[in-house]
Amino acid sequence: LRKGNVVHVFGGGMAWPAMLDLESKLTEGGFGSCHIHESKDFSHGRFILVLSERAVGQPRIVIQVGDADGYDQLLYRTVGRFGPTVRIQSRRTGTMGSLEALIGVQLLVQRIGRELGIDPSRPSKIPEAGKRLYRWLPKSAD
Repeated sequence: LRKGNVVHVFGGGMAWPAMLDLESKLTEGGFGSCHIHESKDFSHGRFILVLSERAVGQPRIVIQVGDADGYDQLLYRTVGRFGPTVRIQSRRTGTMGSLEALIGVQLLVQRIGRELGIDPSRPSKIPEAGKRLYRWLPKSAD
């Protein structure tokens, strides 16, 4: 992240809430760009971008809810050969597993912020155009 790399996030199913929350936190915290990938799409060619020479060194985060099946294990090992890889895996399935993955994302973002000296909940450099969007209110319909 210090190098401005794209972060690749993998998951699917009940991991989607955590995947989307991670993308939001990385973007809104000013950490960098995030590409979200549905794990199952890697058997259909999406690996071309992520497993290429230009993607070497880009961080990868794999989010799994419940036990990883054989394909998920192979995906984790494969993407891990191309850059630093973190796995957030809940022990539970269903809604409780999804919530557990969300908590894992919160902890990871907190740790990233601490390592980079950035408070993700208090960005220090907010562009004026962003402030205008943030404060926008619709005109009264009177």
